[in-house]
Amino acid sequence: MTQGTRPPACAALCKSTASPSPRAPASPSATSSSVPNKPHRCGRHSLITIKTERDGDGRWIAEASELPGVVVYAHTEIEARAKAVDLALQVLTTRIRQAGEA
Repeated sequence: MTQGTRPPACAALCKSTASPSPRAPASPSATSSSVPNKPHRCGRHSLITIKTERDGDGRWIAEASELPGVVVYAHTEIEARAKAVDLALQVLTTRIRQAGEA
């Protein structure tokens, strides 16, 4: 996916013409997905930004800054990103279940 385009899931759900704004990486070794973390005009959904950075010892760190505590380590950037997405989904699922019980 190139910057300035909407993710396929968003395009399927939203007829909005809003485009994500590019985000600069925090450091030369850090990367960020081009997925926006702000809702589109339709207001139906938000997307989470996964940021990755290489640690001094060679491991990759991935975090979802919108969800405190979603920080993972892995040997590769792809693995770190996948683990962060999995953990973010677990956190969101738990929050939804807890909200339903309240």
